Amino acid sequence: MFENAIYLNSLPTDLCRCELRCKSDGFIVGLPFFFNFISSELAPVIIKGWEGKKISQGEVISFEASFADALSKERVALNLLSHLSAIAVKTKHFLEKLNSSTIALLDTRKTTPGLRFFERYAFQTMGGQPHRSHQTDQWMIKDNHKNFFGGLKEAVEFFSQMKKWHRPLMVEIHTKAEFFEAIELGITYVMLDNFTPEEVKKLAAKKPSSMILEVSGGIKIDTIANYAIPNVDAISVGSVYSELPKMDFSLKLFPIGKK
Repeated sequence: MFENAIYLNSLPTDLCRCELRCKSDGFIVGLPFFFNFISSELAPVIIKGWEGKKISQGEVISFEASFADALSKERVALNLLSHLSAIAVKTKHFLEKLNSSTIALLDTRKTTPGLRFFERYAFQTMGGQPHRSHQTDQWMIKDNHKNFFGGLKEAVEFFSQMKKWHRPLMVEIHTKAEFFEAIELGITYVMLDNFTPEEVKKLAAKKPSSMILEVSGGIKIDTIANYAIPNVDAISVGSVYSELPKMDFSLKLFPIGKK
């Protein structure tokens, strides 16, 4: 660590010309964080024109930065930019396959440890809507709650005492019977977990007008269109942050005035 500090402190701090080279077709997202690492004064102008833009292999974003900063921080900056851009591409594919102006695409809490803020930024930049960041954002009754408290009714009674007045209880539904029990209990937000499109269609037709109906559980890009069903308000996908396409970038540095 001491040797690395000596090396970094000995690098020239002169401005150099930087070329951020796109090596993949797709979308570029994460430039605010990339430039926060690199410390470029031109970042605001560049970000405004490029963030969220569709890009092609071979496109170049040029800027100036300290040689020491650019060289020592490029790998972390490029890694994050590539990761967020890959999420952007996958989010865009999900939205294109969903092809709905009335059904929201939600994420889940299945994010990479330590990167939830960044990953959700990429997801939202492309048009996705954030779900809960933490359990306490909105009380959601899941299978473990029902198992522990003795059933849906008992779990609802417990969480109703938590006084989360500004947001309604959410209930994860696993059976047809639970769906109708939730209606009787006055639940206004339910999530159908691991239901087939045919099952969702039947239950969605019985949904009260005051209820928000979310569908989740193993939904992929090639199956999401099957869940674009009338009365479904949202579809949540955990795989938007995994099994990502490759997005590749490189950073080349040159003395000012040379190519």
